Amino acid sequence: YYKQKNTTTPLSDDDESNSLLQFYYLIDYFDLDLVNLQRGWNTKAFALLVVPETELLILDADVILYQKPEIFFGQQSGYLRSGALFYHDRSKPPLSYDLHTYVNWICSFSPSGGSKLSSRIPHLFGKSEHLQESGVIVLDKRRHYKSMWAICLILGREDIRNYIQTDHMYGDKEIYWSTFEALKEPYEFAQYYPGVIGATLTTGFTSSTTTSVPILSN
Repeated sequence: YYKQKNTTTPLSDDDESNSLLQFYYLIDYFDLDLVNLQRGWNTKAFALLVVPETELLILDADVILYQKPEIFFGQQSGYLRSGALFYHDRSKPPLSYDLHTYVNWICSFSPSGGSKLSSRIPHLFGKSEHLQESGVIVLDKRRHYKSMWAICLILGREDIRNYIQTDHMYGDKEIYWSTFEALKEPYEFAQYYPGVIGATLTTGFTSSTTTSVPILSN
């Protein structure tokens, strides 16, 4: 989707490669200026409400898929069971965001024994300031309309949005699973954690020699 109408170039009707693409202008549906929400990751939740399809795969612009997207809907058991599949972010020591306090607050809304946190996430408490990578989200709107509206309510309140994203999380990373948790709606995290393939290049302070250091995972 594109929010800024005056910056988009209309697609040609003769361009066959674009025949499956549809663009929705959020300003036709929401007054985002009213809540000072003109662009960026926080607008993704509003786009979920606008798109008419019921089963959605939400991808950030920098996501590259190596398999067909259909496998997310037909072969991911977590999605089939819950209608909402989220992915883990890399672990990162708490430096800037107090996610631990935020998670404890969210847990206070969940009944004892009814929380996904009880089996999946506690070992990360105080050890990482990131839990979810929100660049890939698989969602069935028919099963989770309440959570979708709640996420938009949180992000649509500038005071709440600024408080959460200033002190407790980076961007929209933790908004999705935490809202599902608070509303006690079913969701699942993918079975595997992220890894890194490649190498880092390091240069010494006293030498111009560059060394390649292999990386397998985080």
